[in-house]
Amino acid sequence: MQLLKFTNFVSVFFLLISFFFGLYLYTNPSSLLSHSMAENTSKSIYDFTVKDIRGNDVSLSEYNGKVLLIVNVASKCGLTQTNYKELNVLYEKYKNQGFEILAFPCNQFLGQEPGNNEAIQEVACTMFKAEFPIFDKVEVNGKNAAPIYKFLKSQKGGILGDALKWNFTKFLLNKEGKVVERYAPTTSPLKLELIFVLNMNSTWPLWYVTLLSRTRHKMSDIKENLEATQRLVIGVVTLKIPVSFSDKWRSTQREESASSWPSLDTEIDQFRFEEEEEVQTRPLGPHDSETPEEEDEMPLQPRKG
Repeated sequence: MQLLKFTNFVSVFFLLISFFFGLYLYTNPSSLLSHSMAENTSKSIYDFTVKDIRGNDVSLSEYNGKVLLIVNVASKCGLTQTNYKELNVLYEKYKNQGFEILAFPCNQFLGQEPGNNEAIQEVACTMFKAEFPIFDKVEVNGKNAAPIYKFLKSQKGGILGDALKWNFTKFLLNKEGKVVERYAPTTSPLKLELIFVLNMNSTWPLWYVTLLSRTRHKMSDIKENLEATQRLVIGVVTLKIPVSFSDKWRSTQREESASSWPSLDTEIDQFRFEEEEEVQTRPLGPHDSETPEEEDEMPLQPRKG
């Protein structure tokens, strides 16, 4: 009985996969054809010619033998500042060791790269101090996508389709011009440093370097999640709020203790008050005067004799 239930579950699972895959092919009938054509016509990234930010043709064969990181950039994205900053750090460190960053501006994601090439160059090179090559603005998705991005997506698709999801999606290519890995927009460029080094200096087979790259990327994500969980647990345990409950409790206890135990000054004042009250209520003797102050005012009598 349990085996029958498991078999039915597996059948339904594969049926759903087939349904969504068929729906994808129906809505994108030319996707597989375009990918196969891109693979047949271009065997590596070095077969492409693109335009730089000034409109000049650039053959990517100039970068033959280098490890490449290709990024679609935008000037007004929430990821702009951190990505440009970290890309600059990597480029400055490895630009003389066979590493290159190729940036392609794109305005397809909420219009966050609206300017012309001059404005883009001003932002990238003047404001963010980018020294790596900036190329002509392109489209990365749709029927008008640049050929280089059709090739990149055919080499390494995404989780929910091949289309790029946002700005600063990163493609890492080895020295042979083949895509090693594709990284999400939120992936920090500095987390990829070890992967760059492996691809630049390693003589290991491509499949092994790719495996190391993916393992390193997954381990980095796991480490980040563990650190976030640790910070959350520590914050909950220690009650890191402006005034903790324990502090309030201690303050209340001190106030109650101070109010229940009179101070030394209060004791002395109380003693003086009781002494004065006793003097005032004591009956007068034969030699006592109702106005003792008058004794000081009585004149001195001359001594007889």
